[in-house]
Amino acid sequence: MGTRHLICVSSGDRYRIAHYGQWDGYPSGQGISILNFLKSPMTEQLKSNLKYCSWLTEDELEKLWKEFGIDKNQDYVDYDIYKDFCSKYPQLSRDTGAGILKIVANTTGEIKLENNSDFSQDSLFCEWAYVIDFDKNTFEVYRGFNEAPLDESDRFYTDNQEDDNGLYPVRLIKSFDLSALPSEEEFLEICEPVEDESFEESIAGICGLTGM
Repeated sequence: MGTRHLICVSSGDRYRIAHYGQWDGYPSGQGISILNFLKSPMTEQLKSNLKYCSWLTEDELEKLWKEFGIDKNQDYVDYDIYKDFCSKYPQLSRDTGAGILKIVANTTGEIKLENNSDFSQDSLFCEWAYVIDFDKNTFEVYRGFNEAPLDESDRFYTDNQEDDNGLYPVRLIKSFDLSALPSEEEFLEICEPVEDESFEESIAGICGLTGM
């Protein structure tokens, strides 16, 4: 299901991973995948390998796309070409989702990533966000469609944060201690969206205004 999301990993007071995903961003999708990853021995590999991560510049990213004869800013990319690009550079694919954690955990050298952390500011399209913070030892879950201003103490707070739709950056709904992670059932009970009429009507109204 097309549910856009952001997966971040922070260490040393900065983001090392900030990956945009296109699909299955709900807690029952990417959230559970991240939760299970964090319960595995690969977590320590990920933490150790973050030192190999660095951000692509715009010029570097354009060069990678040009390998496939593509202008990265064009509106349409042939699907077969896109598949070839993602096969060679899965760390840059919108289809990778929580798999980005395994990619970094398994890397044996420098890995260049795209910094999509600004996507957290667009809570109309960023429906969910997940942050693993190794400094705080937390796994944080954020929700989009946020109609309330953030405080300066909030992770994704910025000045002038209200957008044209009256929405604010994604909002924290729960922070879990990495040393005491919940079961899948507990995680979903806390984080899965409540399908109430007021929420659905609010989203339908916003999407109608933007022509989604």
